[in-house]
Order: sequence, then C-alpha cells, then structure tokens
Amino acid sequence: MELGISSVSLYPKIASPSDFYYFCSKPRPMIRTIVIDDEENNRQMISDLLENHCPKVQKVAEADGVESGVKAIHQYRPDLILLDIKMDDGDGFDLLEKVGSIDFKVMADTSC
Repeated sequence: MELGISSVSLYPKIASPSDFYYFCSKPRPMIRTIVIDDEENNRQMISDLLENHCPKVQKVAEADGVESGVKAIHQYRPDLILLDIKMDDGDGFDLLEKVGSIDFKVMADTSC
C-alpha cells in the first residue's frame, strides 16, 4: 500500500506538500501536529517520517477516525493536522465540518 499526499483547495488553510517542506525545514518553534488516519500502519509510517525528517514537528496526538480526531483537535489545539481523506467513520471533510473554526493548517493524504 502506498501513501499518496495531495492537497485540496476547498478549505483555505489546507497545506500543500511545499508548505509541509517549509514547516519541516525552517528554524521556528515546534509545530504541534496531530496524525489522523484510520489505518494504524499509515499512522506509524507518518509518525516515523516526522520523527526522522522533521525535527521541528512535534506529534502531540494520533486519532483513528473522525470522532476521535475532533476530540484530539479540541484537546490539543494543533498547528497542523495530517488528515486521511477516507476513514471508516466518515471522511476528512466531515471532520473539518465538525471542528467548526479551523485555526490550523491541514495536509490531506489518502492511501492508494
């Protein structure tokens, strides 16, 4: 299974892959991040990539779906979420609607 990264322009704060490079490469405070994906292998792979290649990105939480993702966002107030589009209990757009006010960047990903 391959992890593809794409950006979606429906929401103004959705990050592009070049934004992610910018987050990882520039000297700045830690970027508080939540990984939201219903597949444990994908969450682990993303976590490993962050740990090995993005020292300024701090993973503060993981979530395995829409409901747990909304709870994590409200609890941790992240700067960035790495969001799977299609999950068992809905999709990434459902999550963004349930969160309401979006004061963080979003990078959408999907498994191919």
